[in-house]
Amino acid sequence: MIFSVILRTFNRPDFLKESLLSVQMQTHEDWEVIIFDDGGSLESFSIFSKFKELNPGHRIVYVTSKTSREFFKSSWQQSFHLSMGDLIVRLDDDDLLTQDSLSSLNQIYLDHPKLDFSYGSMYRFQDEKIIGSQISSTPVEHPPTRSIWAGYIEGHPYNSPWTFYDDFYEEPRHFTSVIHASKANYLCVCHPMVFRKSTVQHFADKITITSNYVDDLEFIGSLDYLGLCHTSIKKKLLYFRHHSYDRVTGETQISNDILKIRDLVDENWRKDNFQSNTYKNQIQGNDLKWEITEEEHQNFFQFNQDLKKNLDLFNK
Repeated sequence: MIFSVILRTFNRPDFLKESLLSVQMQTHEDWEVIIFDDGGSLESFSIFSKFKELNPGHRIVYVTSKTSREFFKSSWQQSFHLSMGDLIVRLDDDDLLTQDSLSSLNQIYLDHPKLDFSYGSMYRFQDEKIIGSQISSTPVEHPPTRSIWAGYIEGHPYNSPWTFYDDFYEEPRHFTSVIHASKANYLCVCHPMVFRKSTVQHFADKITITSNYVDDLEFIGSLDYLGLCHTSIKKKLLYFRHHSYDRVTGETQISNDILKIRDLVDENWRKDNFQSNTYKNQIQGNDLKWEITEEEHQNFFQFNQDLKKNLDLFNK
């Protein structure tokens, strides 16, 4: 299968180089890259040109704009029209794919042809060390509850007060959707996010992204309500970079956007008695361990050594 890696970037050239090289280092060789460069710069264009020069056998597309954040929202739809791959993978410019990421996903989507999209699990790293991991879950993998989100009784929007009614059901029930689980602060949406183009493209065009901070939750939450089949991939296929930012401002903006987007997606798409179309078959090879093994630390050490060698060649 051919992968279209969608890489969105803005004014982070050093991160962009490493992210692109993590694609170049894949054991699965059938890939293309589409770079959405918000605001554009000569430096980013030169990185694209060099990467294209180093990978003549691959389709590599560079799209830029005059203004920052122009593609932050629109790239979700544009990527389906510009890509030529069977599977679309979203990759932020500060994150890195593990070397077997695409080969693992290739086998998963070949083995499970009814799977439309997935969200994944990842390592968190800082400098040259893994500092943790994140494993996502489908709505039905979280513990059942007797509580119900108040908005599903009172109507939409319902974000003040932030309320679940306890002991509403006689028997515990699973969360009904990605958004429902998110309302209870359970994690579903996590990188890497993968989409089967042949089935998702038509539905993607129906969705208008409004969020500047949780666009991934908005997109996947909407696809869920549109009835597409999805699952969580437990195998950790991405290195998520931990770096500093304006923590107070950033967390406030993200928190506010999450509150808004949860209600907006519910109001736009949720139908009465909705239940997520989660993939019913077990995907083998899932890794449920949050703890990082010595082997995983060693793998990341070797990955960094290989990345540095490729970076030296890139910078010549």
